[in-house]
Amino acid sequence: MKGGDSLEQLWSKRATAFREEISPYIRYVGQSGFLLFLSLIVISSAISYFKLIRDVPDSFPVTAAGTAALTLVLAWSPLRTWLAGADVVFLLPREGHMKLYLARSFRRSIWMTGLLAAAVLLIYMPIYRQGPGKAAIWEVIALAAVLRAANTFGAWRERQLTWPGMRHALRLGRWAAAAVVIAVLLSCPAWQSVLFTLLVLALFALLYKLPERHQMPWERLIAEESATRSRYYRFFSLFADVPTMPSKAYSRPYLAWIIRTIRYRHDNTFVYLYALSAIRTETTGILMRMLVLFGLVVYWLADAAWLDGWGQWRFMSCLCC
Repeated sequence: MKGGDSLEQLWSKRATAFREEISPYIRYVGQSGFLLFLSLIVISSAISYFKLIRDVPDSFPVTAAGTAALTLVLAWSPLRTWLAGADVVFLLPREGHMKLYLARSFRRSIWMTGLLAAAVLLIYMPIYRQGPGKAAIWEVIALAAVLRAANTFGAWRERQLTWPGMRHALRLGRWAAAAVVIAVLLSCPAWQSVLFTLLVLALFALLYKLPERHQMPWERLIAEESATRSRYYRFFSLFADVPTMPSKAYSRPYLAWIIRTIRYRHDNTFVYLYALSAIRTETTGILMRMLVLFGLVVYWLADAAWLDGWGQWRFMSCLCC
């Protein structure tokens, strides 16, 4: 019991240390005007939302919109454990007490994801009432709570799996199944939704028993924690200088053919190394996302009515130059 108590204190200490670590950067974010930008987005979204719920058009995809929004908040199951690489050595002898440590992480995850799901449900319910849904609101909320708990359990089982390929396959299947269950819930009577949900839960309970799994997936939890911290600091780096985080290499087999086009010669040594580094680092991911974003912007601008005629020709000629 003493070991469990000290591990819970360690969890609290690490959570507090992380909050103190990022608090200076939060001030920089507030001073940058980003919060004002978010406020404008929230205000404009609220105005559009109230206009929508005042009179929902018949052509509005009530079920599809609800399925997309609720799937994101009900299937997403993050888990902050504050674990570090050295814990594999120093906390491994106390693995038997780690259930108490992880219980704090699960409580935090359930509270945060539950509040997020409740907020989305609160926003969606006025739209759902004007749609073709046949289940009562309290039935939708009850089944959403069941799905939220089931996804938390399923995500933990996926973290325990030994093979990454099986983990990715089950995660993709869980998200797809959650979307289908939510679509059934929002469009069918409650008894059909309950029956279908029970069948899906039974199927996944069986699937999660088949693959081999670790009792305590140290490496997976540490990797997730490191990735989460990197995302925080990547965001804060937009507003201030942040500590350098360890870079992660990506395989990206769909871009490996570029390396094969470089001739294997001595004078191409640095070309080969730079190309390999560019393909396997986050820089290429950023460039690819920017390319897609700029392509969409160009498409939307070129298709806009105010760019017809001379304006459209002028815009495209500038792009060509």
